[in-house]
Amino acid sequence: MPNLSEALVAWTGFLKTSAVVGCFLLAIVRVDPLHAEDCDAQCQAARKAQDPLAPITALLTDNAIGFGPTEDNANYNFQLQPVHTFEGADANVIVRGIVPIVGAPNGISDTNWGLGDSIVQVFYKPNLNSDPGAFSVGFGPQVSFPTQTNMVGGPEWGAGPVLVGFGSVGDLNYGGVVGHLWGQEDFSLSTINLILLYNTNVFGGSYFGYNNNIFYDWNAWSNNRLTLPLGLTAGKAFILGDGAVIDTQLGAYSLADRPSEGNDWQLKFALSFILP
Repeated sequence: MPNLSEALVAWTGFLKTSAVVGCFLLAIVRVDPLHAEDCDAQCQAARKAQDPLAPITALLTDNAIGFGPTEDNANYNFQLQPVHTFEGADANVIVRGIVPIVGAPNGISDTNWGLGDSIVQVFYKPNLNSDPGAFSVGFGPQVSFPTQTNMVGGPEWGAGPVLVGFGSVGDLNYGGVVGHLWGQEDFSLSTINLILLYNTNVFGGSYFGYNNNIFYDWNAWSNNRLTLPLGLTAGKAFILGDGAVIDTQLGAYSLADRPSEGNDWQLKFALSFILP
């Protein structure tokens, strides 16, 4: 188990990363609160797709392919994330599933494919402020289930807390999902899904920024338990004829900090379908 000094170093790294990425985005965009009022239908659809607390029913995806340090070390993590919101007068309850399809190296030029352990997250979001762009908070539990089929490792049966926050300033959406999961075989993993996305008028419903996961594995064998991606994501939302939305994302990230056996960089992409 890590000692107190290691824990402080890990969480300090999380906070520094969030601050650096946030300052970088604020430096390269003009944050104008009035500009958000010009947001058209495609822009609003993009903002809705970016918000983990939005009242939606959707099938989201979150996919990553890790590369390096050699051509035989590619790792694949494709996630299906069904989401449904139970809306109430005073609060919403958002249920999100995470079903991972994973591929790990198995010798030279071979990949071991299968399911990872599935997770169900439940967010309770009080409806406290209806002002546009107001920062909202949701919280609740997450539970993992042993669905893995190829012994890729994971929590198996596990549980932990999850906290979500999201808001906007002008055209900049910001927030994230912070969680921890304890599982079997001393599994203990902290995750921050950091979201900092700037919505543009260059193409309707387009945006760019940071949208990726930072991990800290408290019981990893490696001396470095932190996985820290630094890079950029670009995306665009499309409105279909029936009012449904398809959101697309593509990004590239260097793994600036990673376990000794980890990849050098990763390609991120997503294709998500939101019901009208």
